[in-house]
Amino acid sequence: MPYRTIPPGWTIDWSDDLVWPLLDIEASEISKPYGRMLPAIVPPTPKSFRALEAGLTLGIEVLPPGASADADVPSPSAAAPAPPQRKTPSIKSLQDCILAIKKDWMDAPPDRDKLRELVETRLNRPVGRDLVDRIRKQVAPQWVNPRGRRR
Repeated sequence: MPYRTIPPGWTIDWSDDLVWPLLDIEASEISKPYGRMLPAIVPPTPKSFRALEAGLTLGIEVLPPGASADADVPSPSAAAPAPPQRKTPSIKSLQDCILAIKKDWMDAPPDRDKLRELVETRLNRPVGRDLVDRIRKQVAPQWVNPRGRRR
């Protein structure tokens, strides 16, 4: 059966036995776990190999017999959440974000894990724990316990 992938251009070797456990038929997706080589999934360009190194999820649409895979790919629905961006945010945007959270949490400061979760939610991208801690020490030093103080 002809198929197309979303994003377009990926090739899947359906005869490879490693592909089938990764296929989610109900969601029409195939997901490659992080760090696992899978020669059955070939990217459209050499630059796309980065997507293979990270966890990869491809949408799969089975087409009717004789249909072309080059037809228009449907745009994602408005209700679908935006995928998180991978690029690290700027220091200025992190400072602004933590200052905004500081205004919202004046009564009781969040712990470091909760603060990181709030920052990632506001910025819609992953942020390193050490980076959030470093900015927190600069912007909200009253939230940092002095060294040697028990929690």
